[in-house]
Amino acid sequence: MDFVPTDRAERRCEKYPGNNVITLELDGEFYSTMDWSLGGFDVDGYRGSLQPGNLVPVTIVLETGRQTYEQTAFVSIVLNAGQKLAAKFNELGSDARDMLDDWQSGRLQRLAAPNFA
Repeated sequence: MDFVPTDRAERRCEKYPGNNVITLELDGEFYSTMDWSLGGFDVDGYRGSLQPGNLVPVTIVLETGRQTYEQTAFVSIVLNAGQKLAAKFNELGSDARDMLDDWQSGRLQRLAAPNFA
């Protein structure tokens, strides 16, 4: 078996990215994630002034079509490069973690699906 070397090591602790996009309210604006995990997220199109090291609240907004779920967490800004912003979750409470885990696995979408019995 051949291995393909990469030029940098993977530094994420949570290695399972979310397949379902999440919406974040950050600094008064809404952004859709490019990539996210239970460890943090990347967004594109960021126009704010947050800098690496800033600790800020973020509202996580998940919409299933029938219901909207929201949780607030604190993040540390890791990167602000042009319009790309990366942050890691500092304080992700159990309710927010459970909500994201259920979103990541698809359970939240199945719970919100219409029940035709």
